[in-house]
Amino acid sequence: MAYLTGPVNTLTDFQVEYAGLLMGPNTPFGLPPHQLLDMATVKKMDTARIGRDGSWSGPHYADFLAFTLDIEVYGSPQTVFDAAAAALEAVMFPQLTPMPFWYKLPNRPPRGIGVRPTKRHLPVDITWERGLSIASAEFEAPDPRWQSVPRTVTIAAGTAQRGGLVFPLFKRLSGANGKLDFGSTGASSSQTLTNAGNSDAWPYVTVTPPAAGLSGFSITVAGHTVTYSGTVGNGQQVVLDAFAGTAGLINAGDPTSLADRTYLLTARDWAPIPARSSAVLAFYAAGGTAAATIADMWR
Repeated sequence: MAYLTGPVNTLTDFQVEYAGLLMGPNTPFGLPPHQLLDMATVKKMDTARIGRDGSWSGPHYADFLAFTLDIEVYGSPQTVFDAAAAALEAVMFPQLTPMPFWYKLPNRPPRGIGVRPTKRHLPVDITWERGLSIASAEFEAPDPRWQSVPRTVTIAAGTAQRGGLVFPLFKRLSGANGKLDFGSTGASSSQTLTNAGNSDAWPYVTVTPPAAGLSGFSITVAGHTVTYSGTVGNGQQVVLDAFAGTAGLINAGDPTSLADRTYLLTARDWAPIPARSSAVLAFYAAGGTAAATIADMWR
């Protein structure tokens, strides 16, 4: 998955940011207690035992997440209130693409999720002229997983470190080093990715070639390999989305230029970073760098 970017504002305790609009303490938007730690409805795959007590247990999956945010809009002088009400109206509207929603609780880092507004309640009554409106907004998250602010690590291309026993007798058969090749035993360039959440986190990797370009490369996560067999020219990048299982070719730094190149993957052993664990990521190529993005994930 392509993770959300971090919040635009530096959030303090009990503040919320939606689509760049900051709400909560020290803003014109008061936030009464809300349900941001509620769990999404569970989709159960259990099957009833017709002739016996209980059921056969099946996997459980989270459905989409829906929640309501109560908002007290207030401001003085009147121009401050008018601007706050207009700013709220400007970002709360039906849309196709989920927008980033972030919140911050005491002693916890910010968490974010992609949401779409499904209802805006902005009442106009006698209190409007006094600079107050008790508003609310309902949101729906198609992907119910919350994330931390994403972290990106960049590694240079490495080569597999080969294992084996050295015997001069085998130099003609196995190469100048005379090794019986037992396969790859490690990477000369790697990074450890961690996930402190309670749900799988899938790496999102952007590969940048050297100036001369690149002809194929491999990424491994905890020993699971994804290999791209196409060429990557100077000024281009390949993005590997482990959650979607796709590869795309873009002009450097321009995600809108994405061209699907999944068909050029000759190995597709995608692997997540499981909950509360870590895994080693390695990048094998003739040159260039790989930038791996990961975030802690919660359901």
